[in-house]
Amino acid sequence: MAAQPVERLTIYVPGAESGGYDRTAIAIERALAKEGLVKKIELVRSPGAGGLVALAQFSSAKAGDNLSLIVGGQSILGAAHYNRSKVSLGDVVPIARMNAIALVLVVRADSPIRNWQDLSDLKRSNVSSVKWIGGSEGSVDDQFLTILAQQLRIPRNNIAYSAIPGGGDGVIEKILDGTHTVGISSYEEFAKDLASGKLRAIAVSSDFPVQGLNTPSLKQQGVSIDFSDWKGVFSSPGTSAENQQKLEALFATLAASESWKEELRAQGWNDNFLLGESFGAFVDAEERKLREQIEQSAGQVLGPETIASILSGPYRYAAIMAFLATLLLSALLTVNWANRRRSKIREESLKTALDEKEIALSELINSSSGKNLSDVTKQISAELSRWALSDTEKDIAWLILKGFSFIEIAEMRQRSERTIRQQACAIYAKSGLRNRAELSAFFLEDLFDS
Repeated sequence: MAAQPVERLTIYVPGAESGGYDRTAIAIERALAKEGLVKKIELVRSPGAGGLVALAQFSSAKAGDNLSLIVGGQSILGAAHYNRSKVSLGDVVPIARMNAIALVLVVRADSPIRNWQDLSDLKRSNVSSVKWIGGSEGSVDDQFLTILAQQLRIPRNNIAYSAIPGGGDGVIEKILDGTHTVGISSYEEFAKDLASGKLRAIAVSSDFPVQGLNTPSLKQQGVSIDFSDWKGVFSSPGTSAENQQKLEALFATLAASESWKEELRAQGWNDNFLLGESFGAFVDAEERKLREQIEQSAGQVLGPETIASILSGPYRYAAIMAFLATLLLSALLTVNWANRRRSKIREESLKTALDEKEIALSELINSSSGKNLSDVTKQISAELSRWALSDTEKDIAWLILKGFSFIEIAEMRQRSERTIRQQACAIYAKSGLRNRAELSAFFLEDLFDS
């Protein structure tokens, strides 16, 4: 679908100048201008909270006749989850995904770490000695480390990570001054310093090749991860259907243009264009995946590398004692659980036996006749008298032995169920028995023994 030239387009940038969102917005602006698709383009930058400030402003703004967009990406999804934000990319209308951006792991040029294996060996000897640095919490850099930790079975909070809002120059500075071991960011952030020889790339996060960078991916180095950032454009929720169609046509035309392909090559981006509903389905899937990753990370267990690091560190004796104490506590809890389980089984078995005896006694009393009934009555009456029960309590005891429920006894005696229960408790207290089942069992055994 060919797009008609647009008079004016406003693009909101949810980040600072020279950041990842800004670079994508500038590339779009430049390509649209070269292709003559838009006559006037305005960029409005509004950094803060990982892009959520701009997103909140944009999603709540009233849509006018002028076409407007906001640049969004994986980092905003992460920021929304991390900050438990009420606003997310679900509040705006997906128009087009424009690129895929590989993350690059870099070290200082004079670092002894030359590849993933070197870094892995250092981590294995002491996890905490490797200091990572990247973008703000919830950013793609932070998300990548969560995925990496899950893949390596290392608890996420065991990774020493410094979050620099906006990433970029702040990350590079900390790598170059030697205070941090490994930096994570998109290739475009590191391109200049990689080209000048100040930084060395040791791994790429994605499977697709990065233009101008001859560094193997993590998967090629034995780590099963294929992860990339992406950027796309979204319209406001109040955009009319007509304007939404105009925007989709505009970006479909842009994506097919030579000017945009030049931008992809120059920035080292991968072409992964998606339009409209397909892009919306992708965003929904990424949000679900991110939520699952966060949940898995929260429940992650200690991995072998972490345990090895702890046992070789300065607190190994304290760690060993804590581990032994945990084992002892676990053993005690297991024994306690087993004892309680056996006790419960015995109680259930006893209750079943008592219930059976209660039924048997009530059947014996109710089915006896003549001399047999007289003998049964005499034996039970003698025992009830020996317990010093009142006449009322004796009557209640007989009704219990005959199998009537407390509700039935209350109806027969024109009393409340509560009163009958209190009288039954008095019977149990005087007899030294605990409940009606034991009462029935007592007499049944006594009758059988005689």
